Parts: sequence; structure tokens; C-alpha cells
Amino acid sequence: MTVKNLDKKLKALAKSSSKQALDASQWRKDNRDWLRKSFEISIHVLAAIKARGWNQKQLAEAMGVSQQQVSKIVKGKENFTLQTIAALENILERKLIQTSLAPAPQVKVIERTKSPHDIFTTSVKEVFESNSQKITSGGAPKEQVQWTNKAPSYLKVA
Repeated sequence: MTVKNLDKKLKALAKSSSKQALDASQWRKDNRDWLRKSFEISIHVLAAIKARGWNQKQLAEAMGVSQQQVSKIVKGKENFTLQTIAALENILERKLIQTSLAPAPQVKVIERTKSPHDIFTTSVKEVFESNSQKITSGGAPKEQVQWTNKAPSYLKVA
């Protein structure tokens, strides 16, 4: 090989290497959010493994996966499925993620023959005299309650 050929090969290798580095950098940037979460989970998995006195091979056996899969998990570069997270939580007996989803709100809908504005602006005396609605202890008309997931526009969802 001549020096000129060697120089060409070296430049081609450097160009290819820098392209790969740029691609890898762009991939990390594009996937930054889930990579951070994956890294946090991996730290907890490593701590749990250490606390149990296990190694990665024992975790792989307990999960029924390969050691390579566990290696990906503890490197913090695994895009976890909920199934994998649940399996890790069950085996390690430790919560790895916390969901804060609340159940769908139950909305209390109050049926009235008058609008809410009319009910609260009408005096108790007028309601009593009209005898169209019964008076409750609070002075408002007796309410009929139904539970639904849709609220009228004038009610706020609790």
C-alpha cells in the first residue's frame, strides 16, 4: 500500500466514523425523554438486584429472558414495555414507576325544572308558595340525583 492509498482509507474511515457519531448523537437527542426514564429505572433495578444479592444472570432466569436482555435493562437503554416493567416490579418486589391516573370522575348531575340561576335567585317564600317543588332543609328545591360521566355545561366536574 502506498501512502496515498492509506491516506484515502484513513479519510474514508474518519468520514464514516463521524457520520455514525452524528447519527448516534441525533438518535440520543430524539429519544432523550424515554432514555432518561429508562436510565432511572435501570438504577432502581441495579439497586434491587444488589439488595437481593443477585447478579444479572439470576434476574434473567427469574424473568425468563436472556442475559443480554437484562444487560440492556441495566444499561438504561431499553425502551420498556408495561409488561416488562410489571414483571420487574413483581420479581424485585419494588415499584419502578408510579402512575397518577385517577379513575374517570363520577359527575353528579342535578335535574331541576328551573335553571340554577333561577333556583338560587328565587326566594324560599316564592318556591314554597308555588308548591311546584318541595323545600329541603337548605332552602333549595329537592334534587333528583343521577350519576353519569357527562355533566351539563353549568356544573363543574369535581
